[in-house]
Amino acid sequence: MKDHKDERKLYLAHWRDIEPRPGFEDRVWRRVYTAQPSPLVRWLNTLRDWTDLQPAYASAAALLVGAFLGLSAMGTSFAPSARGEAYEMSIVRSGSIAGSYAQLMQESE
Repeated sequence: MKDHKDERKLYLAHWRDIEPRPGFEDRVWRRVYTAQPSPLVRWLNTLRDWTDLQPAYASAAALLVGAFLGLSAMGTSFAPSARGEAYEMSIVRSGSIAGSYAQLMQESE
């Protein structure tokens, strides 16, 4: 049985080295350095760098976004309803305690 290592060594001994053209590496590195990432990648890299370097600012930004979303949700929940009282009374069943209380309060007005 032949030893496969000897065969490989024989093939590798006859292998010709491929030499790239002069200045190949310089041209490749120049292209790498001059390549511009997409705007989304640049924005994400900026965001990542900003949050890595300044966690206090990132926390403050998250707090402001959360406060804005919370206040905007709260503002919409206190907005006057366009449906009126008839709709509000139709939500409460008349046979329940809440329905009886609502009916009592409506009659006392």
